[in-house]
Amino acid sequence: MKKLLLFLLFATASFVANAQLSSADRTAFSLGGELTIPNYGLYSVGTGATAKFEFPIAPLFSISLTCNITSVFYHNSILNQYGDSGADVFVPIKAGLKYYPISTLYIEGEGGEALELNHQQRHLGAFGVGPGFIIPQSKGAFDISFRYEAWSAQVKQTVLRFAYRFGL
Repeated sequence: MKKLLLFLLFATASFVANAQLSSADRTAFSLGGELTIPNYGLYSVGTGATAKFEFPIAPLFSISLTCNITSVFYHNSILNQYGDSGADVFVPIKAGLKYYPISTLYIEGEGGEALELNHQQRHLGAFGVGPGFIIPQSKGAFDISFRYEAWSAQVKQTVLRFAYRFGL
């Protein structure tokens, strides 16, 4: 997975020379789903739903506000040892900055807090960074992004987001 992220970053750098006005020049709203793959620890996989607002601040930059709900599921060995405790449910709330080197490609960094709704009810600092792709459609666009995300020292994961973007 690290090699894939490294490749995507190098591919992004090659497009910077061709920068043009992009999707960052319009306010947008997107709704979608996420698949999370924790890198280590108690969890095996997670799923979630996400909503994101995006506000332009410069021709190639925009500010994003994201809220999602994510369920992360325990490894089978943990379930067998401690009983069926179900998934941990988190609500990450983040603000971020998006940079569009070309109109259909962006790099985004986000920071905020992940609130656990059940079990321990933890408040974890959240940070994420990664590239995304916008596929224009007639009345909107598909937004596909990858990011590495860390919630304090508790959860470190790779996230794949599929969303439909309104306002493009």
